[in-house]
Amino acid sequence: MRHLGEAIIKQRLPGIRQIAIDFAGIDPVDTPVPIQPVQHYSIGGLSCDEYGETSVAGLFTVGECSCISVLGANRLGGNSLLETIVFGKRAGERAAEVASSGLPSGDTSAVEDALRQECAGIQSLRRRSSGERQVVIRPEMQRAMTQHVGVFREQAGLRETVNKLAELKGRYGHVVLDNSGDAFNYDLVDTLELGGMLELAAATAMAALERTECRGSHWRTDHSGRDDERWLRHSLASYHAGGPPSLTYKDVVITNYPPRPRRY
Repeated sequence: MRHLGEAIIKQRLPGIRQIAIDFAGIDPVDTPVPIQPVQHYSIGGLSCDEYGETSVAGLFTVGECSCISVLGANRLGGNSLLETIVFGKRAGERAAEVASSGLPSGDTSAVEDALRQECAGIQSLRRRSSGERQVVIRPEMQRAMTQHVGVFREQAGLRETVNKLAELKGRYGHVVLDNSGDAFNYDLVDTLELGGMLELAAATAMAALERTECRGSHWRTDHSGRDDERWLRHSLASYHAGGPPSLTYKDVVITNYPPRPRRY
């Protein structure tokens, strides 16, 4: 979205320079601005307990990168504060307890190996001399997700997107940089960012394909209504050895407020 609102200079009257806005390919001085839904918040995240503690010893998560299950399928206004103020405090206090009691003295070789592999991958990327730029792959991912994984989605479009993302991930494996330097290398940052975006997009699209119901703000046009009997559960996506995401599921814990159909 950051590239859509770039200001440009246009010559409107002889001898007078005025600033106009080029937004979404149109000039709002002359043309109405198109309105459409956009994604601005990730409801899901790393699976954790009510203290933000993950299955990895000593690793905590909170906020938009966590899934403490306070949001459901349609985030309510103010829930961001709940995540940060309430669960941020709980996660911080629990992390302090774990740290003060001493972290588990387990084998750290897996973390060290992952760090070495990441560093080696970046160096290999910098040395690569031929391949596609990330600016070619990224718009294709954006178009596929916007067209088929928006508020309204159906099986054929979701399956097409899952296949498209797999193709893009394969092409991303041969991506090349224009700038291999160390200082302020936004080309490297954007390229590494795209790798994470492709993985998140694949998990999102695959989970949406498998969920054959409507829930919250996510509407399957080929499946009518909500199906609590089959789908009142979280979708968990896991990656293994660079392959496609695999899905498992976790039941939703119901306490004082059982889910009810929306009547308004």
